[in-house]
Amino acid sequence: MMLKIFVLCLIITMSVVSMFASNSTYLGASQTSELISYITLPSSSLPMGIIYDAENKNVWVALYSNSSIAKIDVATKDVTLYPLPWNVSLDPLYQGPEPWTIVKSPDDILWISIRSYSTTPEGETPTYIPYLAKLNPFNNTFTIYWIPHGSAVSGADIKYAGGYIWYLTASLLLKINYTSSEIIKTYDTPFYANFMKLYDNYLWITCREAGEVIRFNLVSETFDLNVSGFNNPLGIEVDAENVYIAECSPANYGDGTIAIYNKQTETITRIVTVLITNEGPYHVLKDSYNNLWWTDNSGHIGVMFVNGTKLTLNSEAYCYFMTEVPGYSIWFSAVGSAYIGMVQISVEKPTPILTIKGPYYSANSVYWIVFDNGPHSHPIRLIENE
Repeated sequence: MMLKIFVLCLIITMSVVSMFASNSTYLGASQTSELISYITLPSSSLPMGIIYDAENKNVWVALYSNSSIAKIDVATKDVTLYPLPWNVSLDPLYQGPEPWTIVKSPDDILWISIRSYSTTPEGETPTYIPYLAKLNPFNNTFTIYWIPHGSAVSGADIKYAGGYIWYLTASLLLKINYTSSEIIKTYDTPFYANFMKLYDNYLWITCREAGEVIRFNLVSETFDLNVSGFNNPLGIEVDAENVYIAECSPANYGDGTIAIYNKQTETITRIVTVLITNEGPYHVLKDSYNNLWWTDNSGHIGVMFVNGTKLTLNSEAYCYFMTEVPGYSIWFSAVGSAYIGMVQISVEKPTPILTIKGPYYSANSVYWIVFDNGPHSHPIRLIENE
């Protein structure tokens, strides 16, 4: 049986405010900080979740304290603001939605997790809460949905997979039909949940308070794995072999760390990032060149290249979410100042492994072919017998 996703659905037709963002580059304390360029956003907007829209060549950003969604044109750097409705409900009182993360469905509609509100009702939390939003950028409308609040009230993360929107709150995982806006099913998370990453038919989910990473199987629709032993796990990235977890430990832990869980051996190793002054790594991302990036709450964005070398950049403020934009750049939200930072990717390629095949015979000649055994193996040289 399907459950309607809302008790109340609030649709707001809004005016769209366009704002030109003047590019400026801020030099940090270290020599490498000059690699970061910034786009200025409204003052104290606290940019958070960020995604790249490949079809329309835009970057979308959730402005947490500004109750807005920003669209940034990648080519021109122009910024268009889409303000969420401030007075979502007067009884119960919900004012000032604080958007957190974003995902785009195939129909180019944006679904937005709402982390919290500036003003919430006093006393007992209602059974349904307005913690999910949908933006239609074609007619400039927001739809606010009231969803079950579960055992904890907080929007966490949102993804698209297998024809559905998957919305993670602190205590629930919701499967939503994006065309009908109906909840197909809800699942109680075993721990207070934070972030998730889709890989193949699984959602990998971090649970910071429990120190665990859990896995949700999209085929069986069950939580089928719990992995423990992490220090404040938060941001998460997954590839064919490993799960990478940003360990957002407090400053008294010393150096920041990224835990690496090997799926086959079920062992955990760690990468040391940099000495932290506030909190450790927050988000992790593997770019299309297999470089591993991280941000932390101590004003750093860093990368470990595929050859094992590391580079750390000092940012103007705490660094949170990241997305890769074609053209060799990582865009990240810099919280504490109203910036979106951009870092150029230095493409580090490992030394190729070469294979010589032959001999081959043609007419009066003998030759060998040298192959590059990279991910796209191809002949690179012809050796003839003279």
